[in-house]
Amino acid sequence: MIYPSDLKGFKPVVYLRISSDEQGPQDKGKPLEKRQAMVNQLAKVKRYLKDNGLPMPKPENIHYELASGGDPTRPVLKRAIQQAVDMKGKRMFVVAELSRFARRIRYGMKDTIPLFENDIPLVATDDQMITGTKNNPQAQQDIMMGIAIALATGEREKLRQRVRSSIETKTA
Repeated sequence: MIYPSDLKGFKPVVYLRISSDEQGPQDKGKPLEKRQAMVNQLAKVKRYLKDNGLPMPKPENIHYELASGGDPTRPVLKRAIQQAVDMKGKRMFVVAELSRFARRIRYGMKDTIPLFENDIPLVATDDQMITGTKNNPQAQQDIMMGIAIALATGEREKLRQRVRSSIETKTA
């Protein structure tokens, strides 16, 4: 098992995501980094890093995205992963919770491959989860990550069904 103390000296690359403007209608039109949902996610990440004696992210290593977690094309996520891969030295990829990273199991697991292959642990602060890497495999954590992303996939699909059902009821 990897513990936060094992990540001392790792440089964080942080990815924050909201799905839609409805996640903070009062913030609509504000830059993403000023929206309350993003501010809250970043505060959680920074608190976790501080509480565990880990380095704070540099502003250029914090990535904000407005996109569905089920969208496989998320360009900001791709850039954030690539930035982590391209960085020198020890680094970690940090999200507030795994559902911010992915809400579709097939795409979510695929997006972890560059991190795994380049020895970059994925840290989900709210989930208290740190995944394994190619040179430091963590079977239990990786299984738990898969389960968490699968649950997020199910949650996403149930929400979509409820929304569709509500729309159909209103139009009937």
